[in-house]
Amino acid sequence: MTLSVPSKYVTYPGANNLGSDKRENFRVLFSGYVQRAFERECLARQLLDNRYIKYAKAEKFYHTGRMKHGWHKRGTSIMGQTDGNPAIASTDVNIDRLLISSFFLDELDLLMSRPELIMDFSHQAGAAIALQADRLAWRAVSMAARRASPIDATGHEEPGGTRIKIGTSPNDAYDGEKLVEALREASAILTEKGVSRQGRVALFNTRQYNALINTANITKVISDHDLGAALQKPSQNSFQKLWDIDVYTNLNFPFQGRYGVNYERLDNPPDNPGAFINRTIASDDTDAAVLTDSAYKNSYGTSTSFKGSCGLIFHKNAAAIVHAMMPRFDSTGPEFRAEWGGELHVAKLACGIGPVSPACAIELYTDVPPSTPPSQGSQGSQGSQGNT
Repeated sequence: MTLSVPSKYVTYPGANNLGSDKRENFRVLFSGYVQRAFERECLARQLLDNRYIKYAKAEKFYHTGRMKHGWHKRGTSIMGQTDGNPAIASTDVNIDRLLISSFFLDELDLLMSRPELIMDFSHQAGAAIALQADRLAWRAVSMAARRASPIDATGHEEPGGTRIKIGTSPNDAYDGEKLVEALREASAILTEKGVSRQGRVALFNTRQYNALINTANITKVISDHDLGAALQKPSQNSFQKLWDIDVYTNLNFPFQGRYGVNYERLDNPPDNPGAFINRTIASDDTDAAVLTDSAYKNSYGTSTSFKGSCGLIFHKNAAAIVHAMMPRFDSTGPEFRAEWGGELHVAKLACGIGPVSPACAIELYTDVPPSTPPSQGSQGSQGSQGNT
């Protein structure tokens, strides 16, 4: 017996009739484009630790202090330690609110029929989420640099974060010699703390990067190095391995009360910067609903706590990004179209970003010292305990 399919159920040539939805297939495809754009644009995802969780709202990171060592004395118990050696602590990084970007279209078919629009809209949706994730991540690294170690048991305290003052004037942030000295000092500090040489990075804005690579000391390092010009990677805007530190440029880290650059403190700022460059952290927080520390479960600092910040040097374990859901794309249904005459499309990401290992974070500042962060308890369940 032959089963005939009514013509009204036939979708389009090649489709799995009675089981295929052209619009749903497009949403899945668009979600993939959004995810790819997010992964490409989010620098923090490449430079920090990433964890993926299911059926949970937080990820716990454990810290272990240093164990004692020494010669065994004959006749004494090896397991007789009673001083909590080694000390143990933990840090929670919680899943925060959804990061979203959205746009409204009269008809989804318009987007489906124009490949160039598909790539443009998907890239902008993914890049918008990546922008906010980057900004929160670098703020979390700054918070790590201002904290003491989670391991604070008496006699077992581990090193915490570090802040390096590179000058007394805002313009000192663009002094190549001072930046070179900061890199040298940071490399020594991280080594003294026992931080791995693999995964160390520095974050500067473009003007600082240009001042750095034109400094005489750096020019000599390049000319004397076996790799020569191969040290510089123009395609990635990064400078490889200066005192075991990779230097990257980025405009999303806190810089003198703004993100990436502060035109108010430049002698000759450019004209017509537009609405998205040189924004204060406070105005961006208002638009992005990053209100206060209490509004989010993780600590990102207040908008007024970065007035003197001008750079970050850190190891990948300084902070972590915890994902509960990778970027995805959703659209409204026919009820919304009937009422509003179009469709709302939303790209969203469920994640949280928080400080993890303060010893791995160093913050540079000039004239305004970084403010003291809130207690570590706001970051999650932290503390110290000894072995029992």
